[in-house]
Amino acid sequence: MARHAHPLAGSGSPGDRKPGDKKPGDRRPGDNTPGTTPAAPQITTYSAHHRYRQLTRIFRHLRDQLHLQQPQLAMPTSRMIDQLVSNCPLGALQGDDWSQAVADALQFLQQQLNPLHFDPALFYCADCDAPLFPNEELFDPYDAWLFVNALLEAQIPFEH
Repeated sequence: MARHAHPLAGSGSPGDRKPGDKKPGDRRPGDNTPGTTPAAPQITTYSAHHRYRQLTRIFRHLRDQLHLQQPQLAMPTSRMIDQLVSNCPLGALQGDDWSQAVADALQFLQQQLNPLHFDPALFYCADCDAPLFPNEELFDPYDAWLFVNALLEAQIPFEH
């Protein structure tokens, strides 16, 4: 019994290829053939660490802008901003809308720092597991609360 080639299979010679057939070794963008890497879709993923760092950068920018508008207000140092942001819940930083994340974090801080029901046990230093208040910077919870309120009222635009 003679062995017959599949009717759609060519002999492998260049003349047997149809237009659009690939030559061995040909690659096209988006091909997912062995030995090639498909083009990765643009996916935005943010780790918790990245989100906290980005929010800290935004708060620093807002602090600098606020200082131009209200130079008499006590401003936190960059380290204090980092500590305040690290005490925000990760849930307040979710989503791709950074302006909403900033607003959520500020509202959380405003509620927690409110002098009427402030609990110092809720704020810890991220780098040493010690209470954030009191601290060597002499930036107290009331100063932080005033700063957060001023940021919420100022509505300073920012680029992220």
